[in-house]
Amino acid sequence: MSDEMRSGHFFAIVKSMVLMIALAFLAASPAAHAQRLSVQVYKYSVPPADSVADQYLDQFASIIEAKVLLLGAELGREADQYKNLSLFRVKSNDVWQDFSGSAQQLDDRWDQANALQLFLGRVRKVGDDYAVRTRVFFGQLPAQVGGQFLNIDMLIRGDEFDSTRDSHSAVILYALALDACQQSRPVSEVIALLSKAKENLVDLPTDLTGVPELKNAIDIELGNTGNCGAGPA
Repeated sequence: MSDEMRSGHFFAIVKSMVLMIALAFLAASPAAHAQRLSVQVYKYSVPPADSVADQYLDQFASIIEAKVLLLGAELGREADQYKNLSLFRVKSNDVWQDFSGSAQQLDDRWDQANALQLFLGRVRKVGDDYAVRTRVFFGQLPAQVGGQFLNIDMLIRGDEFDSTRDSHSAVILYALALDACQQSRPVSEVIALLSKAKENLVDLPTDLTGVPELKNAIDIELGNTGNCGAGPA
């Protein structure tokens, strides 16, 4: 075999090895996904023998949908993709669907739906009012809340329709920031989302369920923004 043929054979082997290494790297890398912009609401449990509690679940879902639309419109002025922020009611034939399954199955649903968060929880009577305790599921987003879940509370009231200064809006903004970081969005965008989430908690009682944990998680993430994003732009 001539030197030229040996050289060509050698480079062919090297090229093949480089291709194999590249394919192995891609296989080991996490699959890319579109930006997560859907909050999915499952059936909340209601007090037994309470004939009106289900109506309050529908009202709660409408309140959260209104908040999501407000957030999407506001954030969309800075980045168009946030105009697609939406709420999805998990229903079949107009009947709320609850989740029953393992933690892994819940994680699979979050991933398969490319959801931002899953909302589960319960409706309860508080004095003369109704309230929700939402169990927010973050999936594989790196939420600094001591696990994949965070419990937050909210009274179901008409004045909540026009406001985003509440824990549910703040937890959505926090999750958007986590996903934006994973998507290598600009650091300035991540900081803006986190700052707005923190601002939306200012008026809430510091002992309200989930608020201290969420405030702490936002502060931690604000200190970690150098680890994400596409640069200072």
